[in-house]
Parts: sequence; structure tokens; C-alpha cells
Amino acid sequence: TGTITHGSNAVATATSANFTLGKVGTSFFNGLLDDVRIYSGDLKEAGSDLEVTAIYSNGYGDFNKIRIVGTGSTDIVAKQPGSVSFAPALPLTKTITVAKQNQTITFNPFPPKSVGDFDFDPGATASSSLPISYTSSDPTIAEIVGVDGPDSDFLPDPGTHKIRIRKAGTVTITANQPGDSIYNPATAVPQTLTINYYNLFEESISGMQWWFDAYDLDANNLPDVFPNSMAVFNWSDQSSNTRNATQGNTSISGTYLANSLDGKAVVSFDQADTLNISNGGVSGTKMVFAVLKQNGAQSLETSPFGGDLIGTTSTGKWGLKRSGVAIMDSGISSSSFAVITYQVEGGAYVLYVNGVNMGASTDSQTISALDKLGGNLAGEIAEAVAYNRVLPGLAREKIEGYLAHKWGLESVLPATHKYKVALPTFGGAQEIAFQPISDKTPASSPFQVVAESSSGLPVTFDSNDTSRATVSGSTVTIVNGATPGKVGIRANQAGDTNWFPAQLTQSLTITETPRSDQYITFADLPNKTTLDADFNLSAVSKRVDNNATTGLAITYTSSNPAVASISGNTVSIHGVGVATIRASQAGDNNFNPASFVEKDLTITKVPQTIVFDPIPGLLLSQGTFILNSTGGHDANASSGLSLSFQIANTSIAEVSGYVIT
Repeated sequence: TGTITHGSNAVATATSANFTLGKVGTSFFNGLLDDVRIYSGDLKEAGSDLEVTAIYSNGYGDFNKIRIVGTGSTDIVAKQPGSVSFAPALPLTKTITVAKQNQTITFNPFPPKSVGDFDFDPGATASSSLPISYTSSDPTIAEIVGVDGPDSDFLPDPGTHKIRIRKAGTVTITANQPGDSIYNPATAVPQTLTINYYNLFEESISGMQWWFDAYDLDANNLPDVFPNSMAVFNWSDQSSNTRNATQGNTSISGTYLANSLDGKAVVSFDQADTLNISNGGVSGTKMVFAVLKQNGAQSLETSPFGGDLIGTTSTGKWGLKRSGVAIMDSGISSSSFAVITYQVEGGAYVLYVNGVNMGASTDSQTISALDKLGGNLAGEIAEAVAYNRVLPGLAREKIEGYLAHKWGLESVLPATHKYKVALPTFGGAQEIAFQPISDKTPASSPFQVVAESSSGLPVTFDSNDTSRATVSGSTVTIVNGATPGKVGIRANQAGDTNWFPAQLTQSLTITETPRSDQYITFADLPNKTTLDADFNLSAVSKRVDNNATTGLAITYTSSNPAVASISGNTVSIHGVGVATIRASQAGDNNFNPASFVEKDLTITKVPQTIVFDPIPGLLLSQGTFILNSTGGHDANASSGLSLSFQIANTSIAEVSGYVIT
């Protein structure tokens, strides 16, 4: 058994099937055994196959063959020493020159990468199997790191290279293989690496109280190397609040499960297991986001985070209540991992399961301090993060999308979720969505303005003419006795460590004869694929007073023209992702601007199938076999794209492209 190789190799046989050299039955071989080979398959000795003949050349073996072991030139001398009847032949010399072999590099495009990601292997391979080295066009964005071996040149050695992300931006990573004594240098292959802010940061959204991530159990921003089934006595808080969760009793600690959910670790708890959040926990929590599941054998109202927050029902479903009141039952089994959002504001309790609102409660009291991880839950927790405020809808969806994509749960998000396909960002440029303002009279009552930043950070407002209109919070007040005119109301978001500042101004018209109001109806957009044809949008402007159409034209914009662009009312699809389509109407002499309406357009890849006929039994003497229709065997994709193949046992056959050897 084992790999079939040239040279020494152990061969194990069954006790009842010994392999004997130099003996057949009772007859013994008298001579020299020069070449012994053992095959894992049967060779046919006769008939049309003649595999033994093909390999051993009618009994002369394959000793007239040359094995190439290096490059350069050498002389091959043919000799014949003669016999009783023949005199020795004159030697004949021929020169053979062996050139280096060519090699190629396979280097696949990078998936989306984020500031905060662990160091990662770029993944290029050489057809020669020689180690790859990499260069970065901008080490301030992405640096090549690795192990400096015996040469002690203070540079990472080829074969150990990884990419360390330094900041957001775009950089070119080039894979190189310089060759050796047998292989020529490979043609270098570049790939573009784009780095964004796809990871959650404490500063991304204000109000974080604690953050526990089983993928970084000790919160040191390095890959964990803990053994599977390790007892968990300390789970470190990722936030700067250092509210670590600990347990001093070995019998009720959590258990570390490596390579569990989407290849990442989770922490498992029995019903009696729990970790205690330091300093008696934290009060004032308004939202908890978590990826977790309950064991199917447990049907119990449980408190995964302690306090009086109940997160599962007595029938094994996701639920929400404050202990002592009626529970909101989602009806969704808690035995599978899910992205759960508990909103626990007094008077506004809401349960979201995989991004879907599953019910609300008006319980006026807030929850007590959350002081545990695990609580009395029998199950597994992958990640959990708590905030001391109710986050805006966009910020909530961002965190849900982050958790879903990180833990391989994006498929459970609804098609209408903003981040089912697209990755949320937590830094860089941000936009402000600020609804237009209708005309007001000098006698109009104070009114609210509504704006939201794509970062989820809070928006402030100011006025550029406080003699006509003032702003307090989000309330605009027309100054008593204000003269007609226009006032700019500006929405501001100052940015932070990760986000750039943003501003947007809407015009407020103060007039004795305000225009009529209008609104837009815009139906949800069905999902499309990358090969779907262009299609038209059909939003309509209507009067607020009688719902009659205004006849005014709608203007459309796309948030992501690389996914879907718009000309007039026609949408053209360009790639996979999510584009937010905004329908707006700027108004005219008779109508105020309408509040814009946004709908998400999700573009997915086209499904494809593979046809792969069964492979017939092959003979060693056949040498090669082609996996396509011209070779009498069908292997193709319905998309027409090229296939790649892998062979489980390369000691029997190897594959290159469509050719099996």
C-alpha cells in the first residue's frame, strides 16, 4: 500500500496473500532480479490489450528508456560487448540536451477583503509545485509578510508569504515563481486586491456596550489556535469597555468548538454552563445582535445573555420578552443558527429573526442588566454585540448583514434585505438620505425633518438663515413674522475614525401660496440575474389631496451603476450585487418635491449545471484520456464555461485541463 513510486516503497499484503520473490510453487528462480515492480491494478498478459508487452517491450523491459533528472547536455554512449559468436561493437556516442521546462502560475481573483481581516494566503500555485512569492504595489495598503528562514535576510521566504491588510484602498498583488534548475521562470500574474471597511468596528456605530466573537476568542486580532473542545474560562470583550465574560468553575464553563460554523469556532454551552460578564454585567442595553442556536433537545424559555431578557420560547422557537410578561413567539425553530436581533427599548420591544420583523411589544419597562453569556441556554453562540441605543433601520441591517455574511448565513436573509447579496460597509465615504421639504407659510407650525446617514451615525441639522427658520434637533420652526424666501436646511454627519464627513442641503420655501403636495408609488423590484434583459421602471407621481396622478415625470438614479445603470426609465444590468433604485420627483410651479422612494434591486448569478458522463474503465497502456465530446466522453457546463477537474487518488491518474493521464 502507499504511493506507487520509483525506488523504495513499503508494500503491505494480507497474511493469507504473501508476496514471494524468486519462487513459483515449488520451483525456484536461479538468477539475478534486477527490476521488481508492484502494481495496484491487474495487467493483462494476452489478447488485444497486451499491457505487459506495452510496458516491458517483449521481455526486454524498459531499460532502453532514459529518465530525465536535470537540465543541460550529456553524452549517451551505446555499447555492445559481444558474445561467443560476435565481436564487441564500436561504441556510439550521441549528445542529448535537456532544456528547462516551462511552468505557469494559477492565481484566482481575490474575494472582498476588509480592514480588520486576519493575514491570509493569496492562494496562487505553480504548475511546477515550486513555492510562490508575492509583491505588493503599495505596502502601505497591503503588506507581504511571512517567515524569514535560515537565510536571515530579514525578508519573508517564498512559500510562507501572506498578505497583511494595512488600510482601505486598491493594490496590485503580483505572484512570481523564478524557476530553478529544472523550470524556467513563470510569467508573473497580477491580481487586483480591493480593501474596504466590511468588518464591524467599535467606532463604526456609536453606543457599543460589549462584543463577543468566538472567531477571536481572546480579542487580540490574531487567528485563534486553541484546541477543539477546550474549556472556555474567559471570553474577551472586543470593545474597549473590557467587559470580559469569565468562569472560575471548571464544571460549568463553555466549550470551544473549532471549525464549527462556516469554518469558524463557536462556544458551546450546556444548560448549567455560563460565563459571567464582569462587574455584574451592564444595564441600559437597548439592542442585542447575535448569531446563535439552541440545542434541539431543549424546549425552554432561556436567557442567553442573563438578566430578565428571555430569547427562546418553551416550544423551542425564537422569542422575546422581559421575564414576567407575555412572550413574542416568532414560530421559527431555534435549533438552527440564525441572526437574531433583540430590541428591548421600554415601550418598543421588537424581535427580528434573520432580518425579518417577527413582532413587537409595548412593555413599558426596560430589561435589567445583562450579565451572562450562555445563561441557561443549551446551545452555541458564535457572536454577540450589544448597544445602549435603538439603532436606525439602516444601521440594524448593516450589523445583520455583517453577521450573516461573516458566518455563512446570508442565504437565510430575505430577498428584500439590503445586504442579502451586497456586503455592508463600516467606513469610508458615506451618504446622507435627506427627504425634500414641502413649502411652508410664515404661520406654519414647527415640523420635523428626516435624514439618515449610510454610516448609521447620527445626523444633525442647521439653518443658513435663522431670521426665517431655526432648527433644534430635527425640528424646524418658522420664525414669527418671517418674510417669504428660501432657507437652506443642512443635514450634517461629522464622520469619525472610519467614516468621512458628509453634508446635504434641502431647500425650504416660505411663501404665502404653498404648492400642493405629491407622493410617489413605486412597486418592489423583482430579483434579476446577470443575463436578464433591460427592463423599464414604472413609478408614478400622485396628488396627496385626491390621489390623482400629477403627470409629472419621475427621475431614477442607481446607487451602484456597476451593478445596474439607468437611462431614462430603463435599467441595464451589468453585474452581481445590490443597487438601490431611487425614484424622485423635483416638483414644479404647482407641486412640491415628492419624498423620494427607494427600492433595492438584487442581481444574482445565473445557475448552471454540469453534464459529466460516467468514465469507462481504462487501461494503463492507453496513456491519456480526453474528457470532452470529441474524445467520446461528455463533460461540459450549461453556461459554456470551462470546467476544472480534480482526481481523488493521484497515484492512479492525474488530470491537466481536460486530459487524464
